Amino acid sequence: MRYPLIHQKIFNEPWAIEPSAYNAVRQSYLAHCGISATIDGQAIDPAQISLGATGDSPASFARIGRVGIVSMSGILGKRLSGLETMCGGCDLDTYRAAFDAAYLDPKIDTIIQHAHSPGGIVTGGIELADHINALAEEGQKEIITYTDTVCASLAYLIGSQSHRVFAAPTARVGSIGTVVTLENRVKADAKAGISYRTYATGKFKDLGNPHREITDAEDAAIIKELHALNDTFVAAVSRARGISVDQIRSLEAAVFRGSQAQDKALTDGTADTLAELIEKI
Repeated sequence: MRYPLIHQKIFNEPWAIEPSAYNAVRQSYLAHCGISATIDGQAIDPAQISLGATGDSPASFARIGRVGIVSMSGILGKRLSGLETMCGGCDLDTYRAAFDAAYLDPKIDTIIQHAHSPGGIVTGGIELADHINALAEEGQKEIITYTDTVCASLAYLIGSQSHRVFAAPTARVGSIGTVVTLENRVKADAKAGISYRTYATGKFKDLGNPHREITDAEDAAIIKELHALNDTFVAAVSRARGISVDQIRSLEAAVFRGSQAQDKALTDGTADTLAELIEKI
C-alpha cells in the first residue's frame, strides 16, 4: 500500500462530509493507486467537485475595513500533512490559528467564516466548533458564516456556531450526519490466493481489518460510535441555531440550496456575494 496513513483515514475514520465529496475523495484515491472500482454503485469523476485550494496562506486572514475574513476551504482534517493540504485539504489547527488571530485583532469588529467546504474527518472538528461557540458566547465580536458554494456537514457544524449564517441562493448547505467506510478485501484476497491470520488481544484490537469479515460485535460497536458522534453533532447545531434535535434529525442529512436552507432555519438569509454580505452588515 503506497499511502497507508491516507488509506487509514479514508477507509476507517468517521467522516462528516457531503456524500458527493466523500465519493470523490475515495474514487480519486483509488484511481491514484491504480485501483479500478465503483463506490456505492457510482463511478464518480473527481473533477466534478472542487477540493478548494485557494492559493492563500492557510494561516492568514483578510481584512476589509473592520471585517476579518477567514477562509474555510477544502476537505477538513486534523493535523493534515503537507501532501494532504497540497491536494486541497484544510487543516483544522491552521484554520483555528487564523480565526483566533482575527478574533484578537483590535482592528476587527466582525469575523466572517467564508466557507467553501463539503466537510471532512470528524476528529478535531467538534472541538473547533465548541471553541468558536465559546467565543460567540463571549460576544466581544460578531461572528458570521457565509458560503457562496458549499458549507456542508463538518463545515456546517463549525459554521453554525456563528451568530448568523448566510448563503448564496444556489449554495449548498446541510448534510448534518456522519459516515464511515470499511474496506473488505476478502474476495480479492481469495482470488489472488492470499490468506492472512492476525493475532490480537481484545476482540476489538483488530477492528477494521479489511482481510477478514467484520464480526457482529464489531458492526454494533461501529454503529454505536457513529451514532454517538452524530448525537454530538446534532446537539451542537441545535445549541447554536436554536433548532430542536428532532427537527434536525428529520432533515435526514439532506443538502439544501441557500433559500431552502433558510426555510429549514439552517441559515439566516441570503447574499449573492461576499461583497454584498459585507455591505449589508
